[in-house]
Amino acid sequence: MTSDDTDAALHHPHDLEAEKGVLRAMLLSKDAIADIVGTLHGHDFYRPAHDLIYSVILDLYGQGETTDPPAVTARLTQQDNLEKAGGSAYILTSAS
Repeated sequence: MTSDDTDAALHHPHDLEAEKGVLRAMLLSKDAIADIVGTLHGHDFYRPAHDLIYSVILDLYGQGETTDPPAVTARLTQQDNLEKAGGSAYILTSAS
């Protein structure tokens, strides 16, 4: 096994821009959440912060609550996970 093979084995395939695109759509549209919820799961995200954000969006959606950035930020704050999710600025910029 070459060092390139070893490096590749240590890093799972991922596309952070695709992850951000999914979250952006979910933050902006409940229709997008409905389309995505049956296909994607939190563990599918490479970045743990994206898993946290995704899980909160689904939780809010399931309760019939708003899933916009302020609501997601508030829920993450209640869970003491806001910093683990990248902070409020990250969530706001994820939606733009």
